[in-house]
Amino acid sequence: MSFKKSLIVLGLSALAFSSVSMAEDVPATPSFGVSSGTVDFVGNIVNTPCAITATNQNLKVNLGNVKASEFAAGKGSVGDQAAVPFTIVLSNCTVLPDPYKATVTFGGLGADTGKTALAVNAGQDTSGQPVATGVGIQIVDNSTTNPVVLDTAGSAVAITQTEMHLNYGAKYISVADTVTAGVANGHADFTVSYE
Repeated sequence: MSFKKSLIVLGLSALAFSSVSMAEDVPATPSFGVSSGTVDFVGNIVNTPCAITATNQNLKVNLGNVKASEFAAGKGSVGDQAAVPFTIVLSNCTVLPDPYKATVTFGGLGADTGKTALAVNAGQDTSGQPVATGVGIQIVDNSTTNPVVLDTAGSAVAITQTEMHLNYGAKYISVADTVTAGVANGHADFTVSYE
């Protein structure tokens, strides 16, 4: 091999070696850190004949504005107000020839000794507004028109359709001889049991 060719090969080898060394000297792409988070999945696997629809798990019933004078007749009076209807919808129900039966139990702090009225403003933030006194909220089972007794299972309803509508009503009722004006909100939990 000629001297000229050897010099060219040596020059190319040196150039290749310097390229490799230069590549090692190039700093790595800067890291900007990592962000992370979590995902919470919630739900239940149930072994019940029906499910409560998501829109029916947290109901709001607007009882409106009722004048304190509606309760002038004293304890136990409801005045001229009609019960405001609300419905608990059971969906995806299993229907059998010998049907399951569902009972609903409403729980909450009672406003009277018989627990036929729910206490108003029990443990709730009323943001400094005046609070109504002498009044409770009565829940009525529309299938029997009887007041619901808190913490007691209601009448059994046969599951005869894939979607069942359990209808109730609610209204204010005086639990004392005098009712004073103010915020009158209530909170009740409900449980549906099957047999």
